Amino acid sequence: MEHPSPYPRLLPPGFSERWLSLDWGWLRLVAGGQGPALVLVHGLGGGAEDFYDVAPLLAPQRTCLIPDLPGFGLSHKPDAPYTVPWLAGQLKALAGLLGLKRADWLGHSLGGQTVLWLAREHPHLVGRLVALCPAGGQPALSWPQEALHALLSRGGRLRCYHPGLLRLAAAYVFNQPPWGQPTWPGFPEFAQRLLAQWSGPERPYRERALVRAARGVLSLPLAGRLAGLAGPVLLLEGLGDHVTPAAQTQRLWDSLPPGQTRARLPGGHMVPYLAPEELARQVLEFLGRRP
Repeated sequence: MEHPSPYPRLLPPGFSERWLSLDWGWLRLVAGGQGPALVLVHGLGGGAEDFYDVAPLLAPQRTCLIPDLPGFGLSHKPDAPYTVPWLAGQLKALAGLLGLKRADWLGHSLGGQTVLWLAREHPHLVGRLVALCPAGGQPALSWPQEALHALLSRGGRLRCYHPGLLRLAAAYVFNQPPWGQPTWPGFPEFAQRLLAQWSGPERPYRERALVRAARGVLSLPLAGRLAGLAGPVLLLEGLGDHVTPAAQTQRLWDSLPPGQTRARLPGGHMVPYLAPEELARQVLEFLGRRP
């Protein structure tokens, strides 16, 4: 299947892509490496490319399977709910297509919330789990949040879209100055790629997925719902993360069964871009521990 648009980041050396057919359309999967399977799940508005810096560091010991979630990246963008349970259901379907009876999972942000829900609802699919800057630690959706959501969006679309606002949002997520010289040298390339993605004909469908998934994140707090998780969990917090701040991470930590592992990494919310070596080290150390 050909790429629907020309912007994708070059695949890491030794990785290839596959297109898998699900009931809502085509899902793009990037795969490479050797050893036991590790499924890496990106965050809100992201894609498989978010792991392109860390995946080669994991590949000598792990077969990395990196999907573009439906609605994001190069996967199809159906008219779907995009709630966390729905996305977890698509990961369950992906595991079935790939014949994964029990795999290890790493989820970032929305992806972290989704794989935690997957482990809660389908524990037989999840071995070890890494939740990186996971969403889900927020309290229940309040009326001010409801009002803000209604102010910013309507009917699955953003009320106001402008490339400058998109760049500002990206700067916020990466802890970059909103104007002037960025502190991370890779930010201009990232911002250019992001703007190219959102300038094409898929933008209405990207908006729909983003708006619905954002509401899905806020509508499913996980605090108090994770005590029954069976497998080992590594909770990774980004230092200076103001997208999923420390108080929210603490709520998730307090909800996990005793005996789990927690660590803090540099890089704020975007650890896979800003601290891939440290992320790979922590993940491989955790996955290599004896039960």
